[in-house]
Amino acid sequence: MTTVIVNYVPLLDENGEVQQILGITHDITERKVMEEKLKKSQNELEFRVQERTAELENMYEKLAVHTRMLEQSNRELQDFVHVASHDLQEPLRKIQIFADRIATENLVSLDDSARDHFLRMQKAAARMQALVLALLKYSRATSSQSVFSKFNLREPVDEAVSDLGALCEEEEGCVEISKLPEIEADRVQMHQLFQNLIANGLKYRSEEKPVIRVFDSASPSDPFCEINVQDNGIGFDERHLKKIFKPFQRLHGKDSPYEGTGMGLSICRRIIERHGGSITARSKPGQGATFILRLPKNQDGGEKKQ
Repeated sequence: MTTVIVNYVPLLDENGEVQQILGITHDITERKVMEEKLKKSQNELEFRVQERTAELENMYEKLAVHTRMLEQSNRELQDFVHVASHDLQEPLRKIQIFADRIATENLVSLDDSARDHFLRMQKAAARMQALVLALLKYSRATSSQSVFSKFNLREPVDEAVSDLGALCEEEEGCVEISKLPEIEADRVQMHQLFQNLIANGLKYRSEEKPVIRVFDSASPSDPFCEINVQDNGIGFDERHLKKIFKPFQRLHGKDSPYEGTGMGLSICRRIIERHGGSITARSKPGQGATFILRLPKNQDGGEKKQ
């Protein structure tokens, strides 16, 4: 079907009267076809956009439901861990009290085999208590409701070093702290974070005296600080990098001279994640380790929501 537009032009004589009418015809068939195609394409596009929008809204609604369920599940799990760990402490305390009494009053009367069994039981109870306390710390690492505040990161690091004074003396270690930035964070958890990392540097020492360095390697314009905790200890193979940040994962067996519950670094990771940061490490066996913490200098809202 052909579509045309006709324009009429009057032809006038010398007196201004119409003598003829000139008709000019324009064939606009192709233009109309293109307009129809464009309109059809627009309608199809609008339909697809509406369809996709409905799908996305449905997906977001489902995601929101799953997120709420996951948050509820996490809260219930944290509550369970907290209650279970708390309830386990009392029977463990009694085991240790009675074990200490036997060790004080009756240990010499036991034969070698019984004495060995008793000491193993005492050691197992102490390890169980350490695990329970570590579980409590782990559950608190993300359930903490402490208000975030501004402070110089050097302050909790100094406090952590002070608390580790006895261990530092025992291991003949040295902690060097460079200038650290201002940060908005949970001060209590920053203390715990650096206490765990510095204690690791002192415990997992090589034959050399431990030297731990704490410094910031980020540029002043970076919204994140990049804190390095570097030691000259035994190090580890980086193939195990992901493993060391998981709960109860240790690179050394139970008979190793290096004691631990395998929870320290997983607690560090939980604290860092709660602050919106990240943690990784660089290391080689026998060449020490450097833990790299990226922490935002400022937190939105002043208090981290759980």
